[in-house]
Order: sequence, then structure tokens, then C-alpha cells
Amino acid sequence: MPGELLQSLSEPQAAKDAMDASAARIVTDLRNALAHGGVAYLDEAGHQTGGQAAMLAFVGSVMKKGRITSVNVLRVHEHDYREFLAAWPRGFARPASLPP
Repeated sequence: MPGELLQSLSEPQAAKDAMDASAARIVTDLRNALAHGGVAYLDEAGHQTGGQAAMLAFVGSVMKKGRITSVNVLRVHEHDYREFLAAWPRGFARPASLPP
């Protein structure tokens, strides 16, 4: 991944953009990154590493008329990603107040 792109993920605007993104956009980008190998391993400073990863970067492309128009990069700390994975099944659980 280009260094300037990785650096931009540390900027306040990147956090704002992530907060403003729809859940559908994030889940779609995450799915596409996992399905197509768009995952980068980053160290604590946010640089690509072949060593121990502290963060993961999931890269999803935005397509229009069959062409890539831009990419979305979701950078997540490894421990936050583990928490997300652990919580994911609970989102599909039937509330006790609903009948079977």
C-alpha cells in the first residue's frame, strides 16, 4: 500500500469518514477485502509489516459501470477486530421477548 495512503489513515478526517460511512458500506468493503485478499498487516505505527501486526487494513474497491472509481480502506486495531468477530453472532440472536 502506498505510504501516503497509510499515513492519511492516521488523520482526523479518516476517523470522521469512517464514522460517517454506512454500516452497509463497511460490511461490503470488509467482505470484499476478505474474499479477494485485500488485507494488509500493519504495525503499531500504521506501516505495512511482515512482522507482528497491530492493525489490519481492509481494502474494498468502489465500482461504477464495471470500473474501479476509488478504494475504501478500513484500518482496525487487531484487538478491536477480535471483539467485533466475537460480537458478530450476538447480532443475529433472537431477542428473548420474541416468540420462536
